[in-house]
Amino acid sequence: MFKSKLFVGLLGTLLLVTACKKDDDNDGTNNPGDFPQELVLDGTRYGLGTAFMEFYPDYGVNSHNLDLIFFSDGLTPHYDADNYPDSVSGNGYMMYFELFSADSTYLSAGTYSMDTTLTVNTFQGAFIAPVSNGAINGDPEQLKAGSVEVSRSNNVYTITGSGKDANNKDFEFSYQAAITIF
Repeated sequence: MFKSKLFVGLLGTLLLVTACKKDDDNDGTNNPGDFPQELVLDGTRYGLGTAFMEFYPDYGVNSHNLDLIFFSDGLTPHYDADNYPDSVSGNGYMMYFELFSADSTYLSAGTYSMDTTLTVNTFQGAFIAPVSNGAINGDPEQLKAGSVEVSRSNNVYTITGSGKDANNKDFEFSYQAAITIF
């Protein structure tokens, strides 16, 4: 509960990370034109523009918490003097997954399933939220079922997933790029 409140409190800071970093981290193996960068929510397609991860220390269950956050096209991050996100503007969607990985320095390859055990290859909290004028619009739609498939090659992640939100709306997404970890 505390982490959830902290996350919401820091959301303005977190909403902004890799738009500029993504190009800097591109090692030439990523060709977004060949891979759909998108969120499909209840049949409507939204382009995915950026993503980043935040590392949280070991929870004492032999896993490492890496929160994965995606932003759709239409959201523009703004950075402070230390190149850390401090605000966002625009309209679009945000997706959040609290993933538990075997490694703390990157997101381990594999299929992550929704589960509250906090063990490797699970995720506990997840939501999809509309963002209007840089702020989450209403309560985020908590996800009630789903899975996330992760692979990584030469620092480029390929991430796909699908499931249902709390209102039984189907979602699926695909994303391929280098992702910054904070």
